[in-house]
Amino acid sequence: MKPIVFYIDDSDDALELAKYIVKGDERFELVLLQNTEQLNKALKTTKPAAALIDLNLGNDLTGTIVALKLRTKYPELPIAIYTSYEKGRVQKLLINLQEKMGKMETWQKVDVGVDNLADCIAELLSG
Repeated sequence: MKPIVFYIDDSDDALELAKYIVKGDERFELVLLQNTEQLNKALKTTKPAAALIDLNLGNDLTGTIVALKLRTKYPELPIAIYTSYEKGRVQKLLINLQEKMGKMETWQKVDVGVDNLADCIAELLSG
């Protein structure tokens, strides 16, 4: 059974693009989620192996809130938060998140695009 990766973004376009990019990749199964209602429903039946979360999910919801929820339920879950914002704009949010989550990987900027999204997800799964 392939590992399940939650991909959480409020944008229909981002979800459709991610679905298209990883179509046919045999290393994992991508579960596309757009809001907390879908996330809560998915968590009732599915244990993710990893999660990719957009920092800005709209409606006053941030990826950091979702990451905290996931990390509370699954403390060792690999989580990547992505954004188009520059480092300076998100550094404070990431420091706050690290304080709340305890264990957190080092922040690093990775250019993710059409040609390497599947490889970035596989790397997240491999730890």
